[in-house]
Amino acid sequence: LARVLHTHFYSRRARMPSYKLTYFDVRGRAELARILFHYTNTPFEDIRLKREEWQQLKATGKAPFGLLPILEVDGTVISTSVAIVTYIAEVTGLTSDTPLERARGNMMMDGLHDVAVALIPNYFIEKDEAKKVQNSAKFNVCCCNIWNCRLSL
Repeated sequence: LARVLHTHFYSRRARMPSYKLTYFDVRGRAELARILFHYTNTPFEDIRLKREEWQQLKATGKAPFGLLPILEVDGTVISTSVAIVTYIAEVTGLTSDTPLERARGNMMMDGLHDVAVALIPNYFIEKDEAKKVQNSAKFNVCCCNIWNCRLSL
């Protein structure tokens, strides 16, 4: 019995999950996940889609909310960049030991996510280059000054 339990325990423990990260061929919302995989030397398949490929994938219903990025873990799909990054941090040992430390880490991640969402219209919707420059300058003065102060908390 001990030999069976030993074999079962070590065969399950040694098996590394298969990770497939799917996003567009840009940095965007999947970049932090890519960085975490590389930082932790965790093998993953980096699938970068063209717009036409995304339309085909979207039609299959594989993306739970009809959005990218998605991460497949042994065939199970996780969607949204925050859930993906949180999962990667957890399985690679990058999360904190205490609930308070984890909450502060989540606070920073969610705050940075809010900043990224605020930037999207300027980079992907606004067509006037002069307005893009003006909006970026406003963002730098407002948000970056606030974040510089808060990052030191």
